[in-house]
Amino acid sequence: MKKKVTLLVFASLFSLLSFSQTNDSPKELYKWKNQKKTTYQPGYVVLKSEKKLDGQIALIGSYSAVTEVQFLGDGKEISFPISALKSYGLNASPSELAQTAAARGPISETSEGLYEWRDGGVVMNKKIYNSVPRDGYVVLKSGKKYEGQLRVQKRDEDLWNFQVKTSDGKEKFKAEEVAKYGLNVTGDEITQANLSNMDLSYFPGTVTSGSTMKSGEIAIVKTSFYSEKILLKSSDGKYEEYTPENVSDFTQTRDGIEKKYASLDGVFIEDEFNGNTFRLYRNPNPTTINNFATGFVKAGVQAGTAAIAEGIVNSDAKKNEYTTNLDSIIQVSTKEELIAMQNKLVQIGGYSTADDLIENSGNESLVNNVNALKIAIAGREFAESDEGIYNKEWVILNKKSGEKTIVYKSDYNELIEGLLFGCYDFLSLDKSAQREHKKWNNLEQTVSYLDKCY
Repeated sequence: MKKKVTLLVFASLFSLLSFSQTNDSPKELYKWKNQKKTTYQPGYVVLKSEKKLDGQIALIGSYSAVTEVQFLGDGKEISFPISALKSYGLNASPSELAQTAAARGPISETSEGLYEWRDGGVVMNKKIYNSVPRDGYVVLKSGKKYEGQLRVQKRDEDLWNFQVKTSDGKEKFKAEEVAKYGLNVTGDEITQANLSNMDLSYFPGTVTSGSTMKSGEIAIVKTSFYSEKILLKSSDGKYEEYTPENVSDFTQTRDGIEKKYASLDGVFIEDEFNGNTFRLYRNPNPTTINNFATGFVKAGVQAGTAAIAEGIVNSDAKKNEYTTNLDSIIQVSTKEELIAMQNKLVQIGGYSTADDLIENSGNESLVNNVNALKIAIAGREFAESDEGIYNKEWVILNKKSGEKTIVYKSDYNELIEGLLFGCYDFLSLDKSAQREHKKWNNLEQTVSYLDKCY
């Protein structure tokens, strides 16, 4: 589905190819804050361009599938998609890494949602929990691995003991002996665990797919005022994932009120009215620009970027004790004039592009001035671009003919006239009654009126 981008100030679009990335450090040495993220540790990332950045890194995703690396360093905070990196790892000596591993508790290589816990009572004022035995394994810090029926024991929230029932008998280990552990699970079990771990709100409802209707608890995975995915949790606790391609509509009941959603224009969207002839819903793909809002925002962006650029120039001049009028020049120059100035500074610095100079030059003032010009140019480019802020539009769909009438607030009176004058009964109404159907706040009632007329 085509997405509309309404506001771009500084945007860089990268085509990220799917190559393998190398984690240069043993996985068990990362300190997992929870099931989805590690704490920040001294480390580095190596970009696909071979550029290495040293600082603090945190992994996002899961122990078995990292999706993102967050980087802190050199005044930057960057979230790198894993596909943008050649490699990443921790900065530490072998002895430090060994000490880290020894000090840390065992790592679960399986999603927490796949363990089923039972109350084991209280021992020495500590609450005991035992996992239901399941096919799994334990790897000791010595490297030896045991496989069989795994049972994990917690004391309060801390791992305490491990038991593995193998074909040769039972093996028991203290938590401090174990490096990692996990369950031997199927792909479906992992999928179910991942779906159950999503932080979503569920409400009673139904899902209609073809001629089949299923009941359960429905959660909407929101991306905007519309959605591209929903989850159904059935009475047996199993999760199913649905997209607009395989579902025609679904419902949710919240606080006793049933809300209806339909698969329309490639997304799930709330059905505001659905009659015999007409259907009303908000347009997920707006087509008309709000000229006033766009002009206001573009003027603000241009002024804002100019102010940022001027601030960089003045700050550098003050720090390095020199006089400059570049701030005044930025205020009055066109985009083309700013580009010419930037290119001249890049040439003086001995580089081929502004990015190359900013990345590699050791001349702080030159870098700051080129960067200031680059920011000001970006503001000018956005102000001159075709990008804009779209009107909030609604679609009135004639289900019999397939014809769509797009309406929005500022031009509603004119846009709705074609449908109204196509209704013979409307022509017989007095002027005051006709005016009621031309009011934006009466849109749903007007569509309902038209549904009875056509």
